[in-house]
This record gives sequence, structure tokens and C-alpha cells, in this order.
Amino acid sequence: MKATYVSLSSSQTFAVREEDVSPGPGQVLIRIVACGICRGDVRAFMSGKPMARIGHEPVGQVIETGPGVERVKVGDWVVGTLRGSFATHVVADESEVYRIAPKLGPLGCLAEPIKCVTTVVRAATPSFGDAVAVVGCGFMGLCAIAALSARGLASLIAIDPLESRRRLALALGATQAADPSKAGTAAGVDVAIEFAGGPDAPNLAASLLRTCGRLVLAGGGSLSAPIYSRALTVLHVPPAFSPDQSDDYRRAIAAMERGVFPLDKLVTHRFRFDEMQAAFTQVAGGPQGYLKGIVTTEGLS
Repeated sequence: MKATYVSLSSSQTFAVREEDVSPGPGQVLIRIVACGICRGDVRAFMSGKPMARIGHEPVGQVIETGPGVERVKVGDWVVGTLRGSFATHVVADESEVYRIAPKLGPLGCLAEPIKCVTTVVRAATPSFGDAVAVVGCGFMGLCAIAALSARGLASLIAIDPLESRRRLALALGATQAADPSKAGTAAGVDVAIEFAGGPDAPNLAASLLRTCGRLVLAGGGSLSAPIYSRALTVLHVPPAFSPDQSDDYRRAIAAMERGVFPLDKLVTHRFRFDEMQAAFTQVAGGPQGYLKGIVTTEGLS
């Protein structure tokens, strides 16, 4: 079968290419339905450096299995951290994919980033009655708020400069919301989780913690403020932090299927596969109201 995919050439330009694909032993062939646009994908696009393949947040349907495949079958809807998923079809090892309810449709591609949120929330380990602050209420910060809202916390504080995101955070279960310039009123929390990724966000999150609090850095930033005298526990939590990716996927998918996350509200921008260039150009510019974008293969065989 011919698969169409995109690669990044220099100067922030995508090239459309084709290749023959078929599953080998222990592999499955997946027709991609949608793939999420990750912040890392946008950084790669802006760098201007060539990349052979891009995209790793897919949802799709198994259309062929290779010898020895037992856990999934033709017709199953699956997700996974599958590189090169801005494509019409991909081949993956059976061990790399996880079944998901067909009812989620294209929004099932959010399983990969929500799996990452699951890793972060589990690392934060807030206890019943804790006060928790989430710094940065983009897609992942809002998902974390939705996941944390049913944990019996004393307070769940959303901190973001955009009023629209603060309002959505309150709708998802935050007990209060604040602009970063007024975040000092939330000082004394037990756990602070940073998703913003900017240079000042980690220090802001650290400043909100009580002595012996727990700081979880998920946005890729680093601390510059002295914190040792306050005996803080600091965790840097990239996706690879997960001690069990399969278990995090299981928990994330189960929560999605239970309706924990308002997926339709969190996906603010949708693009077709043939709009890839325009999609990344638009997302890189930070369009108003943007939370998460996905690319669908609508209309492609």
C-alpha cells in the first residue's frame, strides 16, 4: 500500500512524500484518522532544520495485521506514541499501540498528550486536603485541572495570563484563578505544577510553595531562584519520566472514555492533511484562543 506522509525540509516548509508500507511479523498497519499538533512539533517547524518524519499523537484504525499479532485486530481503533504520524498510514509494532473507543473519533489523538498529563499528575501525588496550583493553563494544564478536580483538594488554583483560559479552568474544576502578576495571593500551596514552559514560570511556581512543598516542572523550564533553604522537592517530568508508559496510557484512555476531559472544548483548531503548511504557520503565530490543534486525513483514502 502507498502511504502519504510529510517531512520537514529547511525554511519551515513541508514536503509531501510517498512510500510503500506493509506490516511485518508482530506489526500492524494503521490508517491514520487524526494526529495532534504538539508544541515540540511546532518548535521543530520553527527551527528550520530538516526532519524526515514528524507527528507522534495519532489515532487511527487497524486495517491489516502481520503474522503473530494477537492483541489487536483489523477494525480496532488505536493510539500510541508513533513517530511520523502526520501521514495517511503508519506501520507500528503491536506493543506500541493501545485500543481506544471508536466513539472518540478524531479526538482520540489526544490520548498521547493526556498520557503525558497522567504522568505529571501521578508524579505530583497530591493528598486529600492539599492546596494545589497549576501554573500555565494551556491544553495540558487544563487537562491536569480536570484530572485533579475530583481528588478532594482543599483548593485548586489556576494561574494563567489569559482570562479566557482562567474562565475555562474554573469551569473544569479550579476553585480559583489568578493572573501571574497576582499569583502571590495563592502562596502557601502544598503542590505546584508548572506547564507554562516560559523562563519565569518555574520560579513563579516555586514561589507559591510552602516550606517542604512539592514542585513538578512539566513545561521544560528550569529554576534559577535559590530554593534549598525551603527544602522543596523538585521533579522534572518529561514524558520519559513515566515508570510505566503502558499503565499511564491505560489510565489516560479510561479517563477519556469516562468523559473526564471536555475534549471538544480543548481542541480549538482543526486542519486537513492538505493544509499542513498553513496549519503550522498559523499555530506557530499563536492564534487567539488557541489551546490544541489536530490534523485530520479527512477525504484521503
